[in-house]
Amino acid sequence: MTKVDDITSMVMRNVIDQVPLPDMSTSNADICFDMEKVVMTYLLHNGYCSTASAFASATGQDVTGEVDVVNRRQQVLSLVMEGQISQAMELTELYYPGLLDDQPNLHLALRVRQFVEVVSGADTKYLCPDSELPEPPRRSVIMGEAMETDCGDFANGLTNGHNKIDSVQQDELRGSTLERILDCGRKLHSWHARLATENSICDQYRDMVRDAFSLIAYADPHSSPVGWQLEPSQREVVADLLREAILRRTNINNKTVLESAVNYAKELLRLMEAYGIGKVAFVKFNDVVN
Repeated sequence: MTKVDDITSMVMRNVIDQVPLPDMSTSNADICFDMEKVVMTYLLHNGYCSTASAFASATGQDVTGEVDVVNRRQQVLSLVMEGQISQAMELTELYYPGLLDDQPNLHLALRVRQFVEVVSGADTKYLCPDSELPEPPRRSVIMGEAMETDCGDFANGLTNGHNKIDSVQQDELRGSTLERILDCGRKLHSWHARLATENSICDQYRDMVRDAFSLIAYADPHSSPVGWQLEPSQREVVADLLREAILRRTNINNKTVLESAVNYAKELLRLMEAYGIGKVAFVKFNDVVN
């Protein structure tokens, strides 16, 4: 770019910067209100409830109902990200009745993740439904040596509360835990077989079921070739699927108006550049949105 081009660009930017903002208190009040709604929609869509409430208070909007809707969605998704799939499925049925029945592949994906979390020991509600369960275990509950679960700590004969666990109690607890894993696996297999009969399973979900069942073939699933399933980051896949389904059920688009407008502007700039429209050189999109 030549020195003349630099000067021209600087002049154009100065002209743009000097254009006064419209007076939002009179004839353009509707535009202001629309922009406030756009911002509010973005905040609620992405779960920024505290910020949304503060913004609503500052702009005179009433979003009490919308915040409640977002809080319910966030509550369900938070449970998924914590590995508490059983509780997440219960709340999904409570808050969004019929959602899982209408989305059989999503239901299957949740059951697969439930089985994985039961194997890892994170889904404490399924493993020990009648116990007070404080902390998730550090290793898989199917390991034979030094097995740890939220139902009790078997490593090195440690104590449970004030009473030392003897070998008989260890065997009973270990057997109970393994029985819960098998019970979860049977339910997953039954649901998978039902969908297979109806020919309503996508190939990716068949692979998910196969990989999940492979976990119990190893004494230490974490270090096995399929141990990647136990990584907490894998919960995001199911959480995203559930989030999209909930948004559709509550008639909310996956993308907000603000995100759509930004993407539209980027596409326009790309087309201007592709067709050699020189004015695109004066637009620094990242300077505007960042």
